[in-house]
Amino acid sequence: MSARTASRRIVIIAEGDTERAARSHLQYFLNERLRSEARVGLDIVALDGGLGPRDVERIAQIKLASPGTLGVVAWTDLFPTYPDAATARRTIKEWMPDDSRCQVHVVKHDFEACLLVAWDVILKRLRIGPRKPPGANPEEVNNQHPPADHLKELYRLARPAREYSKPIDGKALFQQLDLAEAAGRCPEFKGFLNGLITIAGGDPIA
Repeated sequence: MSARTASRRIVIIAEGDTERAARSHLQYFLNERLRSEARVGLDIVALDGGLGPRDVERIAQIKLASPGTLGVVAWTDLFPTYPDAATARRTIKEWMPDDSRCQVHVVKHDFEACLLVAWDVILKRLRIGPRKPPGANPEEVNNQHPPADHLKELYRLARPAREYSKPIDGKALFQQLDLAEAAGRCPEFKGFLNGLITIAGGDPIA
């Protein structure tokens, strides 16, 4: 990473280990869509348990004060706190400074929703036979039985069986995910990716 890239940063305030583990793949995808002179670094600030007003406001103010910060994005799961994406965005936006560089995006319903796009790949990776996915639209999978729960079930059926680990398995699966394909099937995730691209000055995903 060049010194120029290191000086241009987007800060993502997120919930925990899974989002932190996604950083390298997100940064690679983002910079592939930008001109070399416009490339950026991503900083993940994981709050380990959920976004709250004091932490979001404090972190955003500190990061925005840095001359290298292009923007601050708050990125939160819907499950189990918020009933819908509009409520989550409206609530968290009120916690952030009144600054055009601030954005709020949601994960509907949890981080693993986008991973369900690669359902057949996951089955093959875990050596599980054909199995119907939990829904045609990953972001609409039942809020009371969220995507992470479906992955946990698959890992218990794996050969050999084991427990699903968000920071380890989530990262491995995310790194193999075609993010453009995931964006095509997950509107909220697409909005998040386009938010990052827009902040960096690139052309959004059509």
